[in-house]
Amino acid sequence: MFSIRSFYHFLLLFSISLSYSQDVFVGINSFDDGFIEVYMENSTPVAGFQMDIESSFDNLVLGDTNGGLAEDNGFYISVGSQTVLGFSLTGATIPNGNGVLYYIAANFDGNNGYFELDNVVISDAAGNALDVESGPAYYIGSNDDSFYNVDLDETGQFQLVIFQESISTLESGDEIGVFDSNGIIETCNPDEGCNGPLIGEVLVGSGIWTGSQLSISATMSVDLSDFGGPTLNGAVDGNSVIIKVFKTLENTEYIVSPSYSAGNGNFGDLFLAVSELSFGNDPIYGCTDIS
Repeated sequence: MFSIRSFYHFLLLFSISLSYSQDVFVGINSFDDGFIEVYMENSTPVAGFQMDIESSFDNLVLGDTNGGLAEDNGFYISVGSQTVLGFSLTGATIPNGNGVLYYIAANFDGNNGYFELDNVVISDAAGNALDVESGPAYYIGSNDDSFYNVDLDETGQFQLVIFQESISTLESGDEIGVFDSNGIIETCNPDEGCNGPLIGEVLVGSGIWTGSQLSISATMSVDLSDFGGPTLNGAVDGNSVIIKVFKTLENTEYIVSPSYSAGNGNFGDLFLAVSELSFGNDPIYGCTDIS
């Protein structure tokens, strides 16, 4: 099974010291053909894992798992009502690296909702619990209750932007939008009569602040025009990251100035970590949604 969506462009294999750290990142990457794709990046070998798959959908039933790093390394996986447990009967480990951890079948009722991982415990070969960072909820359909809703085709390329717990200017429930002011607004496919990509401001990632570290994966554009293919929508490598915040209690949107503890604030940076957000005096007035 193949998914074109690789969840995070964030390499834990590089020994760069940041003000945040974790041994393992794990998140839901996609839902395709009835299977949830769970992705993992680990900087230390993994000997076992346990996690709950939560969902807003009614009547969620989890089925069999297959593929991924777990299967490649001979892990035995047990699936309960919500809980997925994986380990090796021979003492094998999943080596340092990144990729799909496993695919799991899922049946449910409804068209709009989300999946997310909860109660994640991952251990090393000695049975010690590792420091784990879990990704945000993965939405299917529309998330109409949010101010920022990304509406882009999947491209398979992402930029991870970490908003650290040190940020003092946000309140729980505030929404963060990651934009490219000169991104590719819509996928342009020459086979469908498109003569050139439409360039402008595009929302490429979003998330809701809860007071703890927030990871947002921004969709990156992929240019296949040199091979006669399409130019896919998303942020363009090298462009500046623009961050906006919708203050829920004020019902007001702001353009904010980020302070980076890692990265230079450009799409394509290996690491992007925001340690603080500074608000200007002037909010954004008027209609902010052309539809």
